Amino acid sequence: MTAAFKIEGLGETRRHLAGYGIDIDKAIQRALKSAAKEVIELSSTKVPVQSGNLRDSVYFKMSGDGVEVGYKADYATDVHERTERRGAKFLEQAMNEYKSEFMETFTEELAKALS
Repeated sequence: MTAAFKIEGLGETRRHLAGYGIDIDKAIQRALKSAAKEVIELSSTKVPVQSGNLRDSVYFKMSGDGVEVGYKADYATDVHERTERRGAKFLEQAMNEYKSEFMETFTEELAKALS
């Protein structure tokens, strides 16, 4: 079970800033990694815990201009989708809560790269 952040339309921005000798790739990676850590932290407070296996199976994977956050436990999707129980949609809730803050994080990292 996974969720992802992907930054669209960076090609033109990269080309424009490259003309000034600015490489924004590190800023993008820092922003995405920060987003993954925030979503993991938020979802870990929402995930139901019996043995801790589900909570401990969380991971993130960087991929180009995106990052994937998910849970590896075989039963992660089943637990996530059980809307009749407390803790359902734990990853989706975390993504939705952090979504509005992501652009702020991205802007801060980009500003650091430009200074």
